[in-house]
Amino acid sequence: MVGPVMRDLTDAEVRSFLERGWVFTPGLIRAEAATGMRDAAEEMLRGTDYKSVTSYVDDAFRAAHHPERTIPLAHDVVLSPVTGRNCARLLRGNPRVRMLQSTLLAKWGAADDGQHGPTPYHQDFPGHALDRSEMLTIWIALNDITPDMGSLRFCEGSHRFGALGRSFVRAGDDAFSQHPWLKDLPLSPPLTLRPGDATIHHGLTIHGAPRNTTHDPRIVLQALYVDAAALYNGARLNKRWDAAGLKLHETLDNPEFPLLPADLV
Repeated sequence: MVGPVMRDLTDAEVRSFLERGWVFTPGLIRAEAATGMRDAAEEMLRGTDYKSVTSYVDDAFRAAHHPERTIPLAHDVVLSPVTGRNCARLLRGNPRVRMLQSTLLAKWGAADDGQHGPTPYHQDFPGHALDRSEMLTIWIALNDITPDMGSLRFCEGSHRFGALGRSFVRAGDDAFSQHPWLKDLPLSPPLTLRPGDATIHHGLTIHGAPRNTTHDPRIVLQALYVDAAALYNGARLNKRWDAAGLKLHETLDNPEFPLLPADLV
């Protein structure tokens, strides 16, 4: 494949992200790159036996971590200089970013045993052992995704209200049930995505998704990024974080959390 797999964000997309806490980015990666990953991604997802630390996550979708280690196109997307440049423009004042994790996500539909339910509304940041909330998630469609397949929706402007606590860890505790006032904020419209289209949201933006009511799986490449100066706060989250041997109040200087190239030209 000739040329960059991912494009640069437009100034309008950056402004929209900063204002609303999320942005829809049509054709963020080349369509042929997305479809080129599709079959390998589904095979990896159907073959994984990964279980989250909470069954509520497993009820919402299936995850397979580190696709960049086995799918070359995934590596080209999540660790590219263009990705680093885009993230640096969105996370203001942070010229370097680290990738916290790269994950394939499937929300199985009605044709699959173990059809997944809705994704409760939540923030990403409270689930990470970091001292700052300047983080974002890039969510890229690898197949056609319609609203009834479970595309994400966002509580617009919710990133301005700080960390609102953990949700998605107990029954019935999504962000709206914990904080009913969030319903006064606009909810983004249902989205239809083509392969290569993406959404990007801030780590403090409340987001969720309905169940997949179709017979087709929803297949996504997701990657989380954080300000490279972020410090480990000592929380014992899971085996991956424990195995990294991080030190309290030091940066995530470990191959598990790669530093992206500093191409800001």
